[in-house]
Amino acid sequence: MTVKTKEERLSYYYELLDMTYADAVKALLVDHGEVAEDFFIKDRYNKWEAGDVETPEVNSANSRTDEGLEIHHIAEDKYEDMGNPVAIQEQVIPYSFKKPRPFATSISGNTRFCMR
Repeated sequence: MTVKTKEERLSYYYELLDMTYADAVKALLVDHGEVAEDFFIKDRYNKWEAGDVETPEVNSANSRTDEGLEIHHIAEDKYEDMGNPVAIQEQVIPYSFKKPRPFATSISGNTRFCMR
């Protein structure tokens, strides 16, 4: 779905809000596609977990902010703030949740684009 006007975007946001979480994720996947790369760069993430670097590095290859899209993790209904390293440590979120397709689920992929 290509949304152009503010009114169309607002209408689309309201439609998403009326959906269940799973249906909204499916709609976003249909409208914007899956995120192809891992959210974090794996080597840097592993170094961060080992304490060798201060923060994991977000994979900029996924960026679509120029289109008004941000990446959010599908499992953010289970874990909070999954792009925040402090939240990851506090909740012990495994790296496998940061991969686009670590396992088959009813909703394909783990990350999806959402409108800003």
